[in-house]
Amino acid sequence: GFTYARNFLEGDLSFGITGKYLYGMENVSTDNRQLDIKTDENTFDITANTDFTLNSSGVLSDDPLNSSGVLSDDPFADLDQDAARYLFMRNNHGFAFDIGASYNINEHFTVAASGLDIGAMYWANDPVNQEISNANFTYQGVDLSVLLNQNDSSDVFQNLIDTLSATFNPVEDSASYNYMLPSRMYVSGFYNFKEKHQVGAHFYGEFYKGHFEPGVAIQYTGKFTDIFSVSATYSYFNRDFTNLGV
Repeated sequence: GFTYARNFLEGDLSFGITGKYLYGMENVSTDNRQLDIKTDENTFDITANTDFTLNSSGVLSDDPLNSSGVLSDDPFADLDQDAARYLFMRNNHGFAFDIGASYNINEHFTVAASGLDIGAMYWANDPVNQEISNANFTYQGVDLSVLLNQNDSSDVFQNLIDTLSATFNPVEDSASYNYMLPSRMYVSGFYNFKEKHQVGAHFYGEFYKGHFEPGVAIQYTGKFTDIFSVSATYSYFNRDFTNLGV
């Protein structure tokens, strides 16, 4: 990675950026567009709906260490080579950066903003992707007359299993895929008063798979002596108002 930082306007404005190269060995991620089970309040029928994709790299492949796909007669013969390939030579790469700035408006007010982990991973080593697209099934129970008239009652349940397997049968491919990193952003403002006391307000947000989760916080910091200081924070995050720290 690399880092660039610089001060402007006689030190009142600070700016920095860090670029990061990413390397991955294993990954499992899902794109869960729909996955629910509902029970009808009148008939008690059970309906399952699903629409999701499971992406993996190296985890579900037949031989994640040996890219040739051929198992050796001696599994320990190429242990050093396989370990080096696993640790350093997988074709899973990514890039991300952190960026931030702060500005001293005057001797009392300071504002700051930053973004962290903005980037993505590209997974191309032994990818296995499984997708179930817009599948739904309604279970209405077992008809007792059919069950009693069957020579073998297990046939009824086997038919149910076969239907479920056909309905929720994933389509598999080996295409490489991208994974966006969970990114975070911060916007803050600080007010300094009486030299050793500060109050601040913060806005926080996290971006993950197309969703944005916001949060806010207020804080106070006071330095009463050279060895004694107090800091208190109250925040709202993840729909929870009961976050208090001292």
